[in-house]
Amino acid sequence: MQTILYTILQQLKRSSKNQEGATAIEYAMIVAVMTGVVIAGYQLLGEQILALLQSVAEQITGPGEGG
Repeated sequence: MQTILYTILQQLKRSSKNQEGATAIEYAMIVAVMTGVVIAGYQLLGEQILALLQSVAEQITGPGEGG
């Protein structure tokens, strides 16, 4: 009887480890997708954001006075 319980406990431990590994892989995939979205957004909007920031800086410091 003890060997049956021991075997069941061992299988439960193994399955919980497998789920932890799957969760880690899922998080890694989410991070990879988010990284791709950030890179794509930068590629598409990078110059527009830079122009906007330069415009704001000029309004704060005046034209040609920025560092």
